[in-house]
Amino acid sequence: MAIFSSARMAAPRWKCLGHRQIVPRCRSSLNERIESAAHAEEFVQWAKFAPRGSRGMNTSGWDANFTHLGQLEFAEKANREHFLAIQIETAGALNDIDAITAIDGVDLVFVGPADLSQSLGIQGQRTHQKIWDALEAVAAACKKHGKHWGIVPVDPSFAQRTYDMGCRMITFGNDIVALKTGIAAIKQAYSAMF
Repeated sequence: MAIFSSARMAAPRWKCLGHRQIVPRCRSSLNERIESAAHAEEFVQWAKFAPRGSRGMNTSGWDANFTHLGQLEFAEKANREHFLAIQIETAGALNDIDAITAIDGVDLVFVGPADLSQSLGIQGQRTHQKIWDALEAVAAACKKHGKHWGIVPVDPSFAQRTYDMGCRMITFGNDIVALKTGIAAIKQAYSAMF
């Protein structure tokens, strides 16, 4: 299990916020609401330095060790070490899953089953066959292109099924889920006082 800093951004928000506010402070970026392979490529271009991308250069921040890294060394290090993930949560991204997973610079695709259910016309039905068909397509594309994929599972059996399909970034919860679960456990333990 690993914990790392990441920024989750939707276009055009990542364009507005800019690389100096987000990318330098995180070791990874997760872009939501991707609509196509062209859209995913645009995000990679924004997040990577030349020659792979067009990210603006600033060697005075913490990610360049406050000017202790030269510009070329900084660009190479950042391009190599910054982890980029693309969320698959729209029908357009699902239709382009093979092309998205083929993009150099996309390290992982992450399925958002709630948004994907909405996009597929099955709002809230996160175990519907259309979701499983989508996950099969994601798994096949990732296997073909040597990429990993992730998901927020609905429950333990859903998590196991996706794991069996090759998913290796299963997000069991987040800070809000942990807080809610902790509060429920405290209320249960001290139910006579609530």
